[in-house]
Amino acid sequence: MSNRDRPVKTGQTQGRPEEDCIALTMAEPTYFRSTLMLAGLHYMWKVGGFQEFEKSVLFHKQQLIKLVNCWLLGDIKIITSKQLKLIAILSIAESCVGNYPVAEAHLSGLLSLLEMRQEISCPSDMRPGSPKQEEALERLILVAHHFASAVKSRLTHTLAGDSNYASIWQRSFTGMSENLVALRLIPFYLQENRPLITEPIIAAKVINALRGLTEAVRKRRINDGAPHVVHDPSYANETTICDSQDPATCIGCKNLSCLLFAFTEAHVSSTLPSTSQALEGTLLASWRALAASVALYLNNVLLLWNSGQPIDRRLFLRILETLVYYAPELKNDWNSQSKRTSELPFWILYTASFALVTHPQEGSGQEIEETRLWLHEKIKRWACTYQVLEWTDARASLSNITWPQPRSDLQEEIARQVWDGILST
Repeated sequence: MSNRDRPVKTGQTQGRPEEDCIALTMAEPTYFRSTLMLAGLHYMWKVGGFQEFEKSVLFHKQQLIKLVNCWLLGDIKIITSKQLKLIAILSIAESCVGNYPVAEAHLSGLLSLLEMRQEISCPSDMRPGSPKQEEALERLILVAHHFASAVKSRLTHTLAGDSNYASIWQRSFTGMSENLVALRLIPFYLQENRPLITEPIIAAKVINALRGLTEAVRKRRINDGAPHVVHDPSYANETTICDSQDPATCIGCKNLSCLLFAFTEAHVSSTLPSTSQALEGTLLASWRALAASVALYLNNVLLLWNSGQPIDRRLFLRILETLVYYAPELKNDWNSQSKRTSELPFWILYTASFALVTHPQEGSGQEIEETRLWLHEKIKRWACTYQVLEWTDARASLSNITWPQPRSDLQEEIARQVWDGILST
């Protein structure tokens, strides 16, 4: 079994120092400080409280914030991706304690910095290229979004006036084994001693977790009882991830943790060289394209992420840019794939098209229109290649990856109109 195929169980060294996430950060003081902070958060998740490590975690977090603020007082043009990654780590750290408002604030600030840096460096270019050394930063942005959106949906409208986010979060979610491993592996996003391998990853674990979340949403909509996290049944709503009154049988919580772990494990695998090829028929996708399209699916299709609120406009545009420019699987000739293996790229493309229709446009203009036409052209070629001309057949292909049963006639009509509009352009 090759390194990239080997499952990651603990994130600890297995006799090879280059595979130890802590060793990878020790050469860089700021990254090592971030790792020490994450180690304290891991301890809190595992035992249910900081205990004697709270002061240590707060100290390292405060020092990182102080360092970031010093950078912000300088010239924005010279702030590096290496430095910006720390802001994403701070966002993830706040999500780890359930404090999603601060996590969102960190992520919003990071997006503002990237927007300003982009305007300064290439004001006339609407589609600036993202160099390979920024791949880890782009991944961390998506991870920070998934963490904050998941926590927000997990806690919003379930606190019954209780503002102690951390206590609710710790009692009902953080001890899950997949979450512990995922957090243990976050420092791998900081390693810089070798370039990331951007070849497609095996998408099975991510897709299985999405199927579980899709099923949780279905159960939540027909379940009259309050989810186990809710103090007052009147606070329950369709954007609550929990689908059961019993934490042990909650599909939503289980697959939420599986999703966060699957992305982190896939990232670690992409830092290790592969010596074997995937079996024929295996569903493959680039890490960034898969994480980006999953964000659109959970936000715009399931209405599960971010407590049902739209994705930040800047992140939404960044996700679309990822799909157009950094998703090699969407540039392949359909004739070279079987219909089965083509269904994942089709799912990515259609999910983006659906999101474009349902996301508030806010006068985005030419860039959005160009992306819409690009998506439509790709989907039309897919439909013609595999002779999928009816919405019922297209829905079946989407469901082979994952797609919800219509929760209303309106949602189904929108999905059908998106499909018909694509074929008629």
